[in-house]
Amino acid sequence: MPAPRKATFLITGCSRGGIGHALAIEFHKRGNPTFVRCHVIATARNLDLIKGRGSMGLSILALDVTSKQSIDERKTRVEQLTDGRLDILVNNAGRPCVIPALDFDLSDAK
Repeated sequence: MPAPRKATFLITGCSRGGIGHALAIEFHKRGNPTFVRCHVIATARNLDLIKGRGSMGLSILALDVTSKQSIDERKTRVEQLTDGRLDILVNNAGRPCVIPALDFDLSDAK
């Protein structure tokens, strides 16, 4: 029987203190029963906010999910890192919004 392969995870919005950051670390530490370990690719708009994660063994990439160019560039890099196979994508990128919904600008939300 072939050895189990690493699961590949791409998590957006991995800045320190957020859900993406915590998920990246936990997926990396624990793995998954089906897979030997997880190859976690952690992303953030500002690479300085996650550069310490690279020393843990995670792959880190700068990614601005509002920029088509950034997405296209990272897609190519992720294909290289994963041999073209991404198992799980966690779209976590965003920003806090503390305002009543009726006062929020719809174009800003998009």
